[in-house]
Amino acid sequence: GGSSLTAAAMAGRFLTETFEYGRECYRQRLPVRMWLGCGTRVVYPRAPHDARPLVILTDVRVASSAEEFVLMLADSGRARTAGRPTAGSSGNPLRFPLTGGGEAQFSSGDLRRRSGERLEGAGIQPDVSVTWTLDDLRAGRDPDAAAAETLLAGP
Repeated sequence: GGSSLTAAAMAGRFLTETFEYGRECYRQRLPVRMWLGCGTRVVYPRAPHDARPLVILTDVRVASSAEEFVLMLADSGRARTAGRPTAGSSGNPLRFPLTGGGEAQFSSGDLRRRSGERLEGAGIQPDVSVTWTLDDLRAGRDPDAAAAETLLAGP
């Protein structure tokens, strides 16, 4: 999670052209969303540019702005992904108090990829799906790293 602006600034280091990666709409206009109803999501290139091959490891813990970071680079074709699907939680949460001192939060935005596919509840499917086994853990193997190395080695 974190800031979509920070995610875009980081992703911009890996891009040489402006990339429109989606559109986000809100059910109602709120001051915390600058009264916007919908907005196009764009990432801009930033110097210095890093042109090295890039693989991003993903799993269900990748959510909110981190998920947007993956979306920016994967959908632009700049990065490949390996691991498990991301959380499918585009973020922009609104929080409200619960009786008894608890707190609840929910995603307020509906982020759609360029394809029109909803990110919320769907996540990003990795290019290479990786499954960990108990034998991997016992042997100290990292199947995610192995998948990334294979992707980096080329076709």
